[in-house]
Amino acid sequence: MTQTPLEKVLAARESIHAIKHALIQQYKLPVVSMALNIAGWPKTDRQKRKFFFHMLNKLHEHLYANRLPVSPQTARIIDNDNGLTFIACINAPEDSAQIKIISERFEANQVLGRFIDVDVIDESGEIVSSEKQKVCFFCGQYPAIDCMRNQRHTTEELRKFQQNKIQDFLIGNHRKNQSHKLTELTIYALFTEASLHPKPGLVSPFDNGAHNDMDFNTFSRSISALSPIFNQFYLKCLDPNQNLTIEDMRIWGIQAEKKMNAATEGINTHKGAIFLMLLVGKIITDIIKTNESISIQTIKNGLKNYNKHIENDKAQVYEQTHGNIVQKAFPQLKAGIRQQVMDGLPAVFQGGIIPMYTRHFSPQQKIEELSATLKISLLSIMEENIDSNIIHRGGPELLKILQQKAKESKVALLENQNHTYNEFCKWTKNKNLSPGGSADLLALTIFIYLCTINPLLKPYEF
Repeated sequence: MTQTPLEKVLAARESIHAIKHALIQQYKLPVVSMALNIAGWPKTDRQKRKFFFHMLNKLHEHLYANRLPVSPQTARIIDNDNGLTFIACINAPEDSAQIKIISERFEANQVLGRFIDVDVIDESGEIVSSEKQKVCFFCGQYPAIDCMRNQRHTTEELRKFQQNKIQDFLIGNHRKNQSHKLTELTIYALFTEASLHPKPGLVSPFDNGAHNDMDFNTFSRSISALSPIFNQFYLKCLDPNQNLTIEDMRIWGIQAEKKMNAATEGINTHKGAIFLMLLVGKIITDIIKTNESISIQTIKNGLKNYNKHIENDKAQVYEQTHGNIVQKAFPQLKAGIRQQVMDGLPAVFQGGIIPMYTRHFSPQQKIEELSATLKISLLSIMEENIDSNIIHRGGPELLKILQQKAKESKVALLENQNHTYNEFCKWTKNKNLSPGGSADLLALTIFIYLCTINPLLKPYEF
């Protein structure tokens, strides 16, 4: 005889009840269980399973923080017609009533705490109850038991309500994790660029390059100060109810520069990197929000949307940056970071990122291999980039010489010969040349590459 859904659920609950009591009999310890409070049947699907395991991780953290250790050999996850249920004995001196108070506090502190039931059974097999009536999660006006008995809401209403709430919760949590990951990758990229040693004319942990106003500590302070700004920016960009305008992005850039200047006492360590990271970061969050895959092509497509804004930016007229000064003096060269962006970042996509893929760059690589890839990537960028910092310090002719030396150094490094590269680093220092624009583009290249391969940044799977 075929069972009805209700009969299946009741039979499943009896099975769970028997497992709990068997554990109590064997271990003489109280039992904690967690299940989802889902209306109707079936009780589980892919989305609810994700939600269950998310809440289970939170429960483990809560129990551990309250010094209620789960006995590992007793832990069970039951998957039957009642959905998923976690069961385990608690090996702690607290009595069952105190464990119940702690479990209720856990439910109350969760955004969707009414969608979970955490039960406690004492050593004698009795359910521990606080005698509190839970409010209906749908209407929030009456006790849940009262709404159920009076059938105030249909099963279809309740299931749709829960489905939407759980989906919104999981997507929101996914977006928050993505924001943290984007921040992590941004900071990693900036620190990795700064940490590379030796570099031609650039600051590293052991050399100030062609700079007498900054060192590695200056860069470290700047990067640390920028971290919270990037995290807040990515959270805002990933919010489905937000659509940042170009003016909004400039405000974020101004705030980031203020943080940088406060940390470095006015020394410009990352002005170009801030511009690049915020712009490309915004493009990547737009890609995520449309549930596309992050790739070189989708980033290139996103860049095209900002060409007109950058070309017409009045800051090019009144800001006395090296890029603007060089652009006015040598307009035919099309130098600087802004021009790189309008051209589609050729120094990144036709230069620096190629060695990342061909050499399978990974933060987990040994330092020697990682360093070699980064040097080749930097030199590839320098070959392509019309760096306004170099033109500002040495003029267009010296830029051509530098690009040729970068090419020769790269060829030598690919043959595992370091001498040419090391001599190039000495030459840039002696000539007082610092390819700061190329350094910013290296950090951006690392960031883009890691974003394209990171599984957490892939579209949310429903």
